[in-house]
Amino acid sequence: VGSEMCIRDRYRLNPYQLSSVGSFLVVSEEADELAEKLREYGVQAEVIGRMTDNNDKIIQNGEEIRYIDRPAPDELSRWWKERKESEE
Repeated sequence: VGSEMCIRDRYRLNPYQLSSVGSFLVVSEEADELAEKLREYGVQAEVIGRMTDNNDKIIQNGEEIRYIDRPAPDELSRWWKERKESEE
């Protein structure tokens, strides 16, 4: 939560739209236990979602709920482009 707050508040970036290069996603019935075990081995791990009994593919960010979009440009690329344009 700490790093998400920094990214969202300081740079106005959506942490769910950042590049995931170097990351992997695991689905597990024991997600909390798996994340804890990975952290014990020095792997940064967080539980970021839950499976439900329907086909809705949603993202919940605080109270905001929306459907998953098609892949979009990385948020840092968007921010960098906007920064460069504002300097011109």
